[in-house]
Amino acid sequence: MWRTTIHRRNWLIVAKLKIKVYNKLMRKYLTERHKKNISQSLKGRIYKKKHGENSKNSPEYRTWASIKSRCYNPKVISYKDYGGRGIKVCFEWINSYENFLKDMGRRPIGKYSIERIDNNKGYSKENCKWILLIDQLRNRRNSIIFNDETSDKASKRLGGSRYLVRSRLFRGWLIKDAFTIPLVIR
Repeated sequence: MWRTTIHRRNWLIVAKLKIKVYNKLMRKYLTERHKKNISQSLKGRIYKKKHGENSKNSPEYRTWASIKSRCYNPKVISYKDYGGRGIKVCFEWINSYENFLKDMGRRPIGKYSIERIDNNKGYSKENCKWILLIDQLRNRRNSIIFNDETSDKASKRLGGSRYLVRSRLFRGWLIKDAFTIPLVIR
């Protein structure tokens, strides 16, 4: 009976110690996680420092990584539109996120994306800039632009769906007529 009591008491002490250690570790883990979440929630602009910057959380790093991925990884869906067409990343950027960040700077706050000024050239300091996502969507290879107006904007201006001008052109209309003649509702 005496041995059992001591054994139980020792087990209880060990169990309490394990709980204290576990709680201490969990408190430290949760505190670090909470700090990380707070720093990421401040408009996405403050990052935990690690060797200069914890780049994987920054939008600039994700942009740099996705540029390399779509240019050099054949398993990526958009590879055919980039690497498959011969679009490359300049030598200064290919292995150095720091060079990319130094050349491009921080992404402006808002819905910005990186754009190649000449779509047939690769990613380099001279050929890239930050641009609003909505403006970049009009600079695609399949965009139809007449008098500095996209077909989508003209379609809305004419009172139809966003495909009005495209469907008119597909049916053989002249580009000037497709962009200028308003929709007639019967």
